[in-house]
Amino acid sequence: MAGLLGAIGDALLTALDMFWEVLWPLILGFGLSGIVQAVVSHQAMARLLGALGIIPRSHNVGKFTESVQWNHTTWLNIAFLVVAALLVARFLRTGGPEMLGIMAMPEDTMMHGHDDVRHEAMGAMAQEHGGHNGD
Repeated sequence: MAGLLGAIGDALLTALDMFWEVLWPLILGFGLSGIVQAVVSHQAMARLLGALGIIPRSHNVGKFTESVQWNHTTWLNIAFLVVAALLVARFLRTGGPEMLGIMAMPEDTMMHGHDDVRHEAMGAMAQEHGGHNGD
């Protein structure tokens, strides 16, 4: 029992140490950012970043285009939708909803002699899809 409490204590100390290692840079970064925003004006930052060439000089960006453009993100979105549709179709074709229903059974139902219901359902699904039921 003492070994278990010691392990839990060590784990908590490690977690606290990791939390602090992540937290202090965030506090420092947000704090410095807040100080800079409070002290330095918007115009001064615009002049500084403009002089460094970080801010583009022309801001003539149109909000609307005259026609629909098919760029790389359009094709990636279409590819994602096709893959998602194929995965949903496979999920439905291979008995996914039935499997989720079996997984949603209460644990006490499965552990008190009703395991045969789960095996029957799994066997029916396996026969329906041409496989074996795992027995």
